[in-house]
Amino acid sequence: MYPSDEEVLGKLAPVLEEAFETHLRRRRDWFAHDVVPPGAYEQVDVEDGVASALYVNLLTEDNLPYYSRTLLNLLGDEGVWGGWIRRWTAEEGQHSIVLRDWIRATGALDLDVLERGRMHQVCGGRVPEPPNVLEALTYVSFQEKATAVAHRNTGKALGNELGRSVMQKVAADEAHHYKLYCTLMGAGHELWPDAAMIAVWEQVRRFAMPGEGIEDFDAHSAAISDVGIFGAEQLLTEVFEPIVGEWGLETATGLGTDAERARSRIFRRFETVRRRA
Repeated sequence: MYPSDEEVLGKLAPVLEEAFETHLRRRRDWFAHDVVPPGAYEQVDVEDGVASALYVNLLTEDNLPYYSRTLLNLLGDEGVWGGWIRRWTAEEGQHSIVLRDWIRATGALDLDVLERGRMHQVCGGRVPEPPNVLEALTYVSFQEKATAVAHRNTGKALGNELGRSVMQKVAADEAHHYKLYCTLMGAGHELWPDAAMIAVWEQVRRFAMPGEGIEDFDAHSAAISDVGIFGAEQLLTEVFEPIVGEWGLETATGLGTDAERARSRIFRRFETVRRRA
């Protein structure tokens, strides 16, 4: 039922070319040293849940080499796919730089604890590994939207104007990345509606945030949820439901039996998440 990865990459390449050009027009280049100027310093105290969000957000960005490896292995290092992944890598790399610059300037986190966490995270190299291209594009659509929400809400929770500016800058980047991946997968739903629907179900049921390899991730996740930055409610109402709505999954027609079953499971899972949230 699934198309081959080669077919998906070939037919979506023109979509990516247009989306990539759109991305470059929309995103304004920025530099960490402009966002957090040299000499900027203001002691900032943050509550535990917000500290967990900063810690997880930064260590997630630090694990960038493994996300890039996974995407390059799956999507390829040649042509427009390789060009996009390298550009994405360069932009994502700015996030860890600017977040660490702000944390160093404010003392918001213990730097020794942060560095030990970074060593553990990067030495582990644990990242989600989707089995095929359609599931990969589904996952990164969810993941980029989720990280945009998490960064944005972390900024709102900071009682520091510069910190809010940093988080808004990073969240805006993640939103740009989400838009590109969502556009690609939207085309995937038009070209391979059955396979794409099944890919969504597989990723909804197995979705995990990219920081899951962080030491004590469950405890940090609970703290982040407790302060309302990101948890089951945000995952459902700010990530899954808007994206599924954008792809028009609820009203899709002409699906085969397996795809119809997958759609039913998706919306049943949403109701389960809603009750738990």
